[in-house]
Amino acid sequence: MPILHTPAFWYTDLQQRPALRARLLSPAAQLYGTGVRISTALAPLPVRVPLKTVCIGNLCAGGSGKTPAARAVMDLLRGTAAHPVFLTRGYGRKTSAAGLRLKLDHGKTPENWRTYGDEACLLARDADVYIDANRVRGAQAARHDGADLVVMDDGFQNPALHKDLSLLVAPADRPFGNGRLLPAGPLREPVPDGLARADAAIVTRNTKEDLMPDLSAFGSTRLFTARLEPDFSAIEKRKQKERENAGSWFAFCGLGRPERFYETLKNAGLELSGQKSFPDHYTYTAKDIADLTARANRTGARLITTEKDAVRLAGLPETDHIETLPVRLVFDDPAALSGFIQNVLDI
Repeated sequence: MPILHTPAFWYTDLQQRPALRARLLSPAAQLYGTGVRISTALAPLPVRVPLKTVCIGNLCAGGSGKTPAARAVMDLLRGTAAHPVFLTRGYGRKTSAAGLRLKLDHGKTPENWRTYGDEACLLARDADVYIDANRVRGAQAARHDGADLVVMDDGFQNPALHKDLSLLVAPADRPFGNGRLLPAGPLREPVPDGLARADAAIVTRNTKEDLMPDLSAFGSTRLFTARLEPDFSAIEKRKQKERENAGSWFAFCGLGRPERFYETLKNAGLELSGQKSFPDHYTYTAKDIADLTARANRTGARLITTEKDAVRLAGLPETDHIETLPVRLVFDDPAALSGFIQNVLDI
């Protein structure tokens, strides 16, 4: 399946008339919804593996921030479980190999990231990662190696593995896009169906100062709020070492919703001379880097990208000048979420 740009019409204001493309794709969305309901009805009972299973999922395709949420939840659980690990299908990897294990590497990015996927490489900075499209097999492998808890990055719509706790992640601004099913909108399933299966939702915003909008769309679902917090420490250290002024920046990324990255930079006070968006999980080439460098040089700007994109730069020449902005998810009330998780999991 090709990796494409997220269509802008998926995130039009709900108060506006649906975009023409959304209306034209409505019949296809109805067929998709029928397929989802049939698939759900015919799905076998989920398999229980003897370990605790926490699923970090979403209702929309791409751009919700599942991976930062999975890392933040793992951080909350550290010390609660004896041997927690991640479990992911490794979306975007260039191989279908099963049963892969990526050991904790504390920030190092393997140049063969294509084998594991960019998200798996990020997760491995916090814990061991098991990579398998077959979630049951992946969980069984983790259990065989001594894991007592898995945090699944994605898999909410996959019924194969029993989940002890399911947490949905959604951005505070337009959490369900235009409210339509694929391909007329970003929804993987109807909102009421998804919320009914979730134990709680993590609602994220770009900065601590952003006001939380009306969240009535979540109904009675238990909500926890969080914010994305960029870490500029590495950039500041390099600036001091090189005795540079802030200057302007040229931002680029390949994310489901790239505008969220650009908003983060602007909210932090960075002046952007330009920006370039690539498809989600895009595989960069040396030509891409040369083109981006030339565009930045024309305005005297410096290149900056996301931590996830930086993984996909590994192994390419002439990338040392590109800055990376790590972003972590910070819960507004971590104690409340930690207590909720421990209570549901009975740990």
